[in-house]
Amino acid sequence: MRSSKTRKENGGFLLALIVWEMAIKGTLLILLGIGLLSLAGRDVGALMKELLLAFSLDVDNHYVRLLVSRLDLMTGKTFLQLSGGTILFGVLYWVQAVGLYYKRRWAEFLTTVSVGIFIPVEIYHFHERWNSLRVAGVLLNVLIVVYLYSRLRRGR
Repeated sequence: MRSSKTRKENGGFLLALIVWEMAIKGTLLILLGIGLLSLAGRDVGALMKELLLAFSLDVDNHYVRLLVSRLDLMTGKTFLQLSGGTILFGVLYWVQAVGLYYKRRWAEFLTTVSVGIFIPVEIYHFHERWNSLRVAGVLLNVLIVVYLYSRLRRGR
């Protein structure tokens, strides 16, 4: 078994990129969760209409009306739950980022599982709509899983 000093010396550029990706995702999710929290108890449909008008978008579009009607159905409790879940996911990303920064084995395992578990779902979404951004996202996640798995295997 390798010592923690040896594991800390191993790392490199790819691990740093993964740490940054997790930290950025975590920050964005936490900010989104806080934003969702601010919508609890407000008339979200009316806010959406104001936003659309501010950007000179067609508020009479079928899809826009459908979106606004769905937003009107959301209650304050729904926004609180959605906000809480989003913030928790953001915190999870930050836990992974910090653990990977300190090159902790548990963080490599957690990140490998949490990224790898969604790859089949992402591949399934290719069936609905294929685009280059989705392909790049899946490839990035596959590379992350393969890289971290190989680190875990070497660490034995």
